[in-house]
Amino acid sequence: MTDAERITTQKVWSAEEMQRRLRNLHALMDEKSLDAVILTSLHNVLYYTGFFCPPFGRLHSAVVPRKGEPALIVSLIEDVRPQHCCYFEDIRPFHDWEMSPLENNVRLFGEVLRDNGIGSGRLGYEEDSVSVGFKALIDRALGGFEFADVAYDTMRQRLVKSEEEIALIRQGVEVCEVGGYAALEALRPGVTEVEMARAANSAIEDELRRRFPDIEVDNLNMCWVQTGPYRSRVGHIMNAHREVQKGEMISVNPYAIIGGYYHVLERSLYWGHIPDDALAVFKTNVEAHHAGLRTLRAGIRCSDVDKVINPIYRDAGLLEGRSFGTGHSVGIMSIWFGREEGGELRQYNDTVLEENMVVTMEPMVNVDGLGGFRHHDICRITADGIENLNTFPRGVLLAGDDGSLEEIWRPV
Repeated sequence: MTDAERITTQKVWSAEEMQRRLRNLHALMDEKSLDAVILTSLHNVLYYTGFFCPPFGRLHSAVVPRKGEPALIVSLIEDVRPQHCCYFEDIRPFHDWEMSPLENNVRLFGEVLRDNGIGSGRLGYEEDSVSVGFKALIDRALGGFEFADVAYDTMRQRLVKSEEEIALIRQGVEVCEVGGYAALEALRPGVTEVEMARAANSAIEDELRRRFPDIEVDNLNMCWVQTGPYRSRVGHIMNAHREVQKGEMISVNPYAIIGGYYHVLERSLYWGHIPDDALAVFKTNVEAHHAGLRTLRAGIRCSDVDKVINPIYRDAGLLEGRSFGTGHSVGIMSIWFGREEGGELRQYNDTVLEENMVVTMEPMVNVDGLGGFRHHDICRITADGIENLNTFPRGVLLAGDDGSLEEIWRPV
């Protein structure tokens, strides 16, 4: 296989999957009487065209007419790569030495619309990814159009996953678990967070090469190892050259990003022994985690989960130690950009869970002097419960000197 042939295999999804997404977007356009939709978020450009690239200050966008082929608008610095990632042939490149990237995008919005015979009417756009200044540019260039926000509606379309998406997420979870075990195998006296993470990273990269030899490797495939009474309680903290200590909290978090889809395994554990005061908290958090897993199913509201979890923390005197919500949607996201707000397992979110939504279960509690306790599972919602995509042990976990892992307690 030549390099030219190999790069054409970069596409993650089948053509049928991409057409399914486009049909859903067309149905939304019919519902809202839209002649075209302008997509400006990383999420939607990737979801509906297949193209993803960190913007580096250069907006990449797409225009989807109600009739006709979608067009991808992309910086010329990306060369021919968009042709091998995008599922559609209409690609409009721009260079940025004569006008700004935003001005170029707006110019090409108008060009695509004109080429599709759209001179007036209603356009959908993503209000939450368009700044005030950017919207002013759009209004000046496309003054003959009426605009309607489609950000929430397109997010809702992304929330329910297809069988192809679920199959990819299932593999991503398995890759993360390979990284988790590799991190544990690196445990030894004097080992640092960086060294444990490095072992996980190498294992993740090798596993991705085995499973997906012809797609790009995202540079966000990584592992965070957070140890000790302070570092383990910080949700997003980089690895340090800190030696891992026995009898202290260890949080292992291997990530795998595949085609822009995010997967992570997160587990709290101790090495060597668990202090008595830590054991009591650990049991409480594991109990809350398992209670949350049992609660998830189609038909409940996202806000219902905390009604089950919070009393467990309250009875143990730990409720004030909660630092963030119970879980979130899984799909297109990374550590540098967010996820679908409609899938947040939060007390303020009354979205009803549906079959084939995929969410995390990750309640966490912080205790001064001990650290942060958290397990994280990725779950596909079913009619009567969940398919937990994780198989990694999820009880109170104790690592041995040889990297073995013992589950010393879990709820009955």
